Amino acid sequence: MSEKSLRVLLVVFGVFNVGPGIWAMVAPQHWFDEFPGWSPYVVAAYPPYNEHLSFDAGAALFASGALLLIAAAWPRRDILLVALTGYACFTVPHAIYHVVQRAEPLTDRENVTSVAGPLVISALVGLFLIVVAIRHDNISRPDPTAKQPSRPR
Repeated sequence: MSEKSLRVLLVVFGVFNVGPGIWAMVAPQHWFDEFPGWSPYVVAAYPPYNEHLSFDAGAALFASGALLLIAAAWPRRDILLVALTGYACFTVPHAIYHVVQRAEPLTDRENVTSVAGPLVISALVGLFLIVVAIRHDNISRPDPTAKQPSRPR
């Protein structure tokens, strides 16, 4: 995978997390009622509404997306691995929860579509990119001979 392709994927998945994350933090009730912005409204399928939980979910989405955007801006292997590991720590359990816990108000098709599409794919892409980062040498590495900045005492 080329560095350009990697950066594009990081930006796409980063934006798809940062956007809804900001939405949930700025307007948690609206995010709960309307996410993803078209029917079926998948978050509202898990009532009752809880402002704190909605805000926290938004913060997790924002943080995972921000990690990916940081890795896209500085595509060094160490930064990339930390960002993708953080992303996977969010997306994999999130996908597993929704695979196991059916949203009762949704039809079987709506459940499969809302889980298989965005959640499982994002988790698998995150895990795939970790493998890419580990296996490919075309991702820049920090120079071990470079002088490290001194730490303030």
